[in-house]
Amino acid sequence: MQSIRILQPGEEAVLEQFLARRPESSMIMRSNLRAAGLEDRGLPNHATYGAAFEDGVIIAAAPTVGTAWSWCRLPTPWPPWYAAR
Repeated sequence: MQSIRILQPGEEAVLEQFLARRPESSMIMRSNLRAAGLEDRGLPNHATYGAAFEDGVIIAAAPTVGTAWSWCRLPTPWPPWYAAR
């Protein structure tokens, strides 16, 4: 089953596990996650993170528009099946 939802405080380890498999493309996201966690307080390095899941496993993740990565004008990728919605 496929789903997309906002990650909540306490799910940092799940997101870190996904990002750790992609070190060359997740350096900024991992740094911000370590600095601020998943609670978005509107401060630098803070963000609201969304993730796409397939069968309960994260297959894509990104900060929502207007937060940490978009301050740096970096892309926010989503899985191909989401684009069809």
